[in-house]
Amino acid sequence: MPSAPRSSRWSGAAGCQGILVYTDNGIADPWLVAQLIIQSTHALSPLVAVQPVYMSPYAAAEMVATLGHLHGRRVDLNMVDIPRSPDDLHHTNLVFERAGASVAV
Repeated sequence: MPSAPRSSRWSGAAGCQGILVYTDNGIADPWLVAQLIIQSTHALSPLVAVQPVYMSPYAAAEMVATLGHLHGRRVDLNMVDIPRSPDDLHHTNLVFERAGASVAV
């Protein structure tokens, strides 16, 4: 993950106040990336995207509060309610309606 600290420093130097840390099953853990961003910059706030399918809102809020408290820095949370890939749908209990028929995923 060598690009995260470098991109964070560039964003901070450009005057950005925050940076999105998106979530996807194929990449690094967004909380660890947020930690790298905090360690690599002086004021940039990570905006961590979380899918409630994989992490409860309570656990996500606890992570935000802990990182914010430990580093004295704002950490923002983006709750993503739509799975990013078809494989993610299998972890939900969603029911979709299509052409009059209900399909449980």
